[in-house]
Amino acid sequence: MTPGEDQPEERAELHERESAFADESLTGTVRDRPVGERNSDSRPVRQYSEWVYEILEQLEHGGREFSAEDASSPFAEPLDWSHIAAFIGAAVDAGVGWLDPWFIYPDYEDLHSAVVWRSEENGSGALWTGVSIDHLLPHDGASDPSHTWGDVIESSLANLVSLSDVPEVAYVKAGEEASEIRGEAHSEDAIRSLIDEAIQSAYERGRETGSSVRSEIDLDQAFRELRGEDHNNKYVQFLVSYRRTVAALTSQLRLARIARAFVVGSAVGALLVVVGGAVANAVTWGWFDMLPYNLAGSVVLALLLAVFLIGRRMNPGHPGGVLPRSVAALQLELDLLEERRVLEAAARARSAQDRQYSYRETIPQEIERLRRETRRYRRVHNFFQWSLFVASVTMSVTAAIYDPPQPGKAILIGLGAFVSFTTAVTGYFKYRERAFNLQQTADAIEQHVTAYDLAIAPYNQAEEAANLERLAENVETLRVEQRKREQQLEQPHQGQQEVI
Repeated sequence: MTPGEDQPEERAELHERESAFADESLTGTVRDRPVGERNSDSRPVRQYSEWVYEILEQLEHGGREFSAEDASSPFAEPLDWSHIAAFIGAAVDAGVGWLDPWFIYPDYEDLHSAVVWRSEENGSGALWTGVSIDHLLPHDGASDPSHTWGDVIESSLANLVSLSDVPEVAYVKAGEEASEIRGEAHSEDAIRSLIDEAIQSAYERGRETGSSVRSEIDLDQAFRELRGEDHNNKYVQFLVSYRRTVAALTSQLRLARIARAFVVGSAVGALLVVVGGAVANAVTWGWFDMLPYNLAGSVVLALLLAVFLIGRRMNPGHPGGVLPRSVAALQLELDLLEERRVLEAAARARSAQDRQYSYRETIPQEIERLRRETRRYRRVHNFFQWSLFVASVTMSVTAAIYDPPQPGKAILIGLGAFVSFTTAVTGYFKYRERAFNLQQTADAIEQHVTAYDLAIAPYNQAEEAANLERLAENVETLRVEQRKREQQLEQPHQGQQEVI
C-alpha cells in the first residue's frame, strides 16, 4: 500500500483480486450429488464448493472428527471464534491455499472476540483487533436450525475474507514507505508491537482466569507465527551471528594490538637510538672513533623503520578499502556486542528445562577443556622431570671426567643452578597435582554423562526433567570441588590442612 490518495484504489484493487479468488473458490467446483437429493427431514441437500468438503475432511472440533457427509448436518451450536480457528486450521491441512494468509487468535476469555491477522507474501499485512464474531455470522443469524455445517463454513469464511474491506491498521514491508490508515503511518515494527500487545493481553487474561493449556499453547504459537519464525530459532541464529562476529572482532583486536606494539615499540626504539647516538657522539667527540657504532646504529634504525612500516600497513582483517579501526574502537564494539547479547538473552528468557538441555549439550566441551588442560600440565611436568634427570646425570658425568673440576667447574655451577630452579618451579606450581585433579574431574563428569545417556542410576527416574536437574547439580558440584582443589594448591601446606 502507498500513502495518500492512491490508497483507496490500492485497497479496492487488493480486495477485488482477493474477492475474485475467493469467489472462484466459493462458486467453483462442487461435489457431484444427484439433483434433488433430500436429507432425512425431506429438505433438498444443498451443494457446496469443493473446498468446504475438503475442510470438513480435516476438521476436528470439540472432540469430534468430521467428514464430508457432515456438510448437511445441522449446526445447532452458537458460532464463536474457536470454530473459525478450527476451520482455518483444517483449511491449511487440506491445502486450501487462498486461506493460508489468515491467522485467527481467539480471546479465550471471550470467544466472541479475536485478533485477526492477514499476512501477504511481499511482507505487507493487515490487523484487526477485537473483531466480533457478529461480523462472520450469516445474514439471517447463526442460531437458525436450518443452517448446516456446510452453510456456516462457507458463509463465515466468505465473511472473513471480506474483512479486508475495512482493515483497522495495515503496514508494508520494512524498508518501504509505510501505509497511512485513518491518518496514521504504521511501520512493520509498530504493527507487530500492536499484535504482540493484543496477544499478550489475551494471554494474561487466560492465565488470570485459569484457561486451558491449549489456549496458552495457541497463544505461544501465535507469537512465533507473527514473528515469521520460531522464537528459539531466532535466538539461535542471533547467537551464531554473535559468535562469528566476536571471533572476527577478537582476531582484528589481536592484530591491531600487535600492529600498535610494532608502531609504538619501533618509534620509541628509534628515538632512544637517535638520542643515545647523539649523546655518545657529543661526549666522545675528538678522542674516540664512533664510526663503527654509528654504522651499527644506522642498521638498527633501518630495522626499526621497517618494523614501523610493517605495523602501519598491517591489515587486521578489514575488507579492502576500509580503514583499520583503533584498538579502542574495536574494544568498544566488542563491549557493545556483549551488551546486546545480554539484552537479547533477557528478552528471550527460556524455561529451566530448556536451559538444562543446553547445559547438557555443553558438558562434552567442558570435559574436553579439562582434558586439554590435563595434557598441557602433564607435558610441562614431564619436561621439567626429564630436564632434572638429564641435568643430574650430566652433573655426575662432568664431576667424574674433570678431577680436579677445572675446567668443568662452570658447567657444574650452571647445571646445579638449573636443577635448583627446576625443582623450585615444579614444587611451587605443582603441575603433576594439577593434571591429576583435572583428569579426575573430567573422568567423574564423563561417568555422570554416560550414566545419564544410558538411563542408569542415579539417572533412571521416569521424569526426564528430574534426571536433567540431577545431572546439572552433580556436574556443578564436581566443578566447584575442582575449583576448591585449585585454590588449595595455591596455599601453603598449613593453609591446605585448614581448608580441608
